[in-house]
Amino acid sequence: MLTSIKTNSFAGDKSKELGMMYFRVAIILFGAQLLMGLIAAIQFLVPGFLFELFDFSVARMVHINAL
Repeated sequence: MLTSIKTNSFAGDKSKELGMMYFRVAIILFGAQLLMGLIAAIQFLVPGFLFELFDFSVARMVHINAL
């Protein structure tokens, strides 16, 4: 099973390659949204957390706009 996942079965099929690239970007954006949501939640509970880098409103904006 793992060998079938590791092999590039999408070689030559442009639409599947494009779909996989879209999926990878979506996973990265989801991770960024999750991370910023966690940071915003911690900043909401502990207002001084990472205040030097960005405040709660910036973390909230990045979390919402990562959709």
